[in-house]
Amino acid sequence: MTTKYPPLMSLSEAIRVIKEIYNLHRSKEISLELLPEIVKVSKTSSYFPAKIAALQRFGLADKKPKDIIELTELAMQIINPIGNEDEGAKLIAFKKDDVLSYLFDKYPNGLLPSQDQLKQTLMKSFEISRETVDKWYLFVAESFRELGTINKSNEVDNLVLPSSFTPITTPQPKQEAKTNYQNIELPSGAKFYFHLDEGYNSEDLEFIMDFFELKKKRAKS
Repeated sequence: MTTKYPPLMSLSEAIRVIKEIYNLHRSKEISLELLPEIVKVSKTSSYFPAKIAALQRFGLADKKPKDIIELTELAMQIINPIGNEDEGAKLIAFKKDDVLSYLFDKYPNGLLPSQDQLKQTLMKSFEISRETVDKWYLFVAESFRELGTINKSNEVDNLVLPSSFTPITTPQPKQEAKTNYQNIELPSGAKFYFHLDEGYNSEDLEFIMDFFELKKKRAKS
């Protein structure tokens, strides 16, 4: 059974907050005194600690001594990515929430069911009450929105997730012998290069498969 109410920030809102923290203060650390304006709630409100807890739940911030909030390495990969690592970091943050992770695994193509069906799933799978299921639905829809797009009617029926992984497409002949790059000729005639080290566990490989599944769905959209 999950908590009665969803986190007070969807993934989309949490990412907005961490980006604003860094853009305004150019630092990974910020005093709690400066956060109310960014999270849009008074520090004296009971919602304030819940907002901070939502950032922590997604793995985007840690609480430090002396009322300091520090952005995590995962947050920095989203704020200041090298290449497209922000897409992978968003997926990691997304799957830290049990409800979002469950729905991602249940609908791996990123195509969520109708609003009513999704609410039924939330109530049956997580014992979410009828009184709070609307809040959970909005949390889920906004979090999935961060991974893709929702049509203008604000329904999630046609939600499509974006690519979260770009494979190496430029040959690197000088490094091929050293790094054991694999070279595969594709049906289109293009060539695909990749390097897979030893030592990955099943969870690592499942995450890599998620990347390629998202790439595949994006190519079809």
